[in-house]
Amino acid sequence: MGEVLRLADRTAPDAAVVARIVAALDAGEVVAAPADTVYGFLADPAAPRALDRLRALKSRPGGFLTLVRDFSQAERLTRGLDAERRRRLERVWPGPVTVVLFASEHARGHEGDGVALRIPDDPFLGAVLAAADRPLLSTSANPRGEPTPPDAVAVLAAFGNPPPFLLVDGGSAPGAAASTLVDLRTLPGRVLRAGSGDAGPLLDPPPDAP
Repeated sequence: MGEVLRLADRTAPDAAVVARIVAALDAGEVVAAPADTVYGFLADPAAPRALDRLRALKSRPGGFLTLVRDFSQAERLTRGLDAERRRRLERVWPGPVTVVLFASEHARGHEGDGVALRIPDDPFLGAVLAAADRPLLSTSANPRGEPTPPDAVAVLAAFGNPPPFLLVDGGSAPGAAASTLVDLRTLPGRVLRAGSGDAGPLLDPPPDAP
């Protein structure tokens, strides 16, 4: 903990940096890194130590989103991801739209019966998810109630320098806000939080609606 890694190019992430991040996740550490929205925390949902650290950093018991590499990982964590929902999701994923679906018994770090999922549209996060070979919990890297961080400088200002986690400095994040959050447990979806992504394809009435 307390280490700051420099990431020169998020479009072609350095393999050594990705390996160091995965090693930290394997050890139950929390990592703060840029996403395709704002800077966020990453943690292994199967590591109790990591989940405890994430809860302490955010001052809340759960309700974190889960980043997945592909639809096969999403299907394992959910119930009710039918053909119609998948068709809609293929129009917004990968991208900055987080979707709440019914959680399966394999989901971790969620609240209630819903799990929030996203396939990120970011080569760096994609490389981390591929190397980790498992879904990762995520949430914005800011104290609860504080503004979302656009860069590593803001993360350090919020948590101190050195930070109490591994921080990846990849410059400014491309998004001005966290991801759009949509509840897709019913159709059409319902926007819970407006953010960086366009949720339009999730909000249209089903084709057979009157």
